[in-house]
Amino acid sequence: MPDSAVTLRHVFTVPEPSGGEESPESWKRFRAKLTEEIKGVKVASMPDMAGKIGELLDIPIPGIFLNSWRKADELKRLLEESKRNPEAIMDLELAEHTINSEHRPSIEVRIHNATVKKIEFTLRLVFSLKGCVLRVQQGVIKEMRAGMCDVKGQMEYGGVTILEKKVAPLHFPGVVSFHREDA
Repeated sequence: MPDSAVTLRHVFTVPEPSGGEESPESWKRFRAKLTEEIKGVKVASMPDMAGKIGELLDIPIPGIFLNSWRKADELKRLLEESKRNPEAIMDLELAEHTINSEHRPSIEVRIHNATVKKIEFTLRLVFSLKGCVLRVQQGVIKEMRAGMCDVKGQMEYGGVTILEKKVAPLHFPGVVSFHREDA
């Protein structure tokens, strides 16, 4: 994992576990839909569900970036070159670009080790990056020097948007270091 603690929890605000009247309308629609679908099955309360959804968002954002960047031809060439010249430290300044990412996190409701319901979410993200520089050595990405990043996204369940973030800046530490197994 990257050492940066910037995760998708920094993007979305999960409603407070109380689930009371102050909950956003989207969260109320989600609760109603889920309650209807699991009618007759005794499961954890909705406050517990908010905590579980928060856990689903513990995805490090730099890891999402790495998965996308590995597909870029220019970076592939630089990684190969750095393998041939392992002592050299090479920087790659990334052009302004957008990373679209879709994830399908889920929560399983289990009774006596049997799954009675799988609650699958769709998480769509768009990151707009400017001014990022990757440092490469020995065939791996060692670090990212953060530039500017804007993010927007939404999390849905069964066609109901439960969490949404309009375009907003996302702040990283000046340098995000990656461990060998990440890069």
